[in-house]
Amino acid sequence: METNKKISIIVPVYNVEDYLTECIESILKQTYSNIEILLINDGSTDGSPSICDKYASLDNRVKVYHKENAGVSSARNFGLRNASGDYVGFIDSDDWISPKMYETMINCLEFEEAEMCIFTKYIRGKTELSISNIKTLNLNKQEAMMSILNYNFPTSLWTSLYKRSCLDGLYLNEEIHHLEDFEYQFRVLSSINKVAICHEAFYNYRLRSGSANSSGFNKKVISCFKVLPTVENYIKKNDTLDRKYIAATSSRLTLTVSAFLAKSNLKDKKIERQLKKNARVSWFDTLQTKVPYKKKILIVLLAISYNVYANPYRLIKN
Repeated sequence: METNKKISIIVPVYNVEDYLTECIESILKQTYSNIEILLINDGSTDGSPSICDKYASLDNRVKVYHKENAGVSSARNFGLRNASGDYVGFIDSDDWISPKMYETMINCLEFEEAEMCIFTKYIRGKTELSISNIKTLNLNKQEAMMSILNYNFPTSLWTSLYKRSCLDGLYLNEEIHHLEDFEYQFRVLSSINKVAICHEAFYNYRLRSGSANSSGFNKKVISCFKVLPTVENYIKKNDTLDRKYIAATSSRLTLTVSAFLAKSNLKDKKIERQLKKNARVSWFDTLQTKVPYKKKILIVLLAISYNVYANPYRLIKN
């Protein structure tokens, strides 16, 4: 399928001088060439800004913006405000992608006449991993909403290619520092009608020390609870979605915070009591949804006691 539509690829950059060149090179080598790369330097203090500037001087498809540090959501929002493409994608600056990724995704999106395309697999190290067990080639809105509520829809923004028109007025909540992708993806899905599915692995994910997902517990993790009103308000306005998924989402957020706290081995009795309280409120309704059984077991353990949850969780993760 031939198309001349432009893809804007937004890359937040913060202190990634060791990985940035590989990331940019992989985007420039895409077989789909009608792209613009928006490198948003979010106040880096290493050699990242000069790497960005070098590539802007070498290829006119590369645009560089230098701004004060305000976090990844702020950088992505800056990119959204400056994107000029017909489609928008996101790449993390310490990862890299295979040459045919965007050609495959845009063809899939246009063939299905969808507003958004996701892929269900990615690569970590030398291993191909599944993000979702969706088997179909597309999902309607109802199917997509149920998938995301049941932990079966890719929420990382780098898994997706969007029609730019669907993102007009939609920006990430800069007050949320964990699960901000989930909250944004949920709002995007609530505004579209069809999602195309690509069942190939093109994205190479690098898990490194110092990244958000590998860092220990901090108060910013708790900001994920600000996700709940988005889900709750939408479900209450749509009779097609079971209200028990409000509780299931509360369980999801509670388990996210509990996991970070357990991995850190920190002791905070006040937070532990609150997590147990949340679990006791949400566990019964969560059990009656289609979220994964593992999550149901964990929320029940947490409802009994934080230590009953945390001790086996640490054994599993260590």
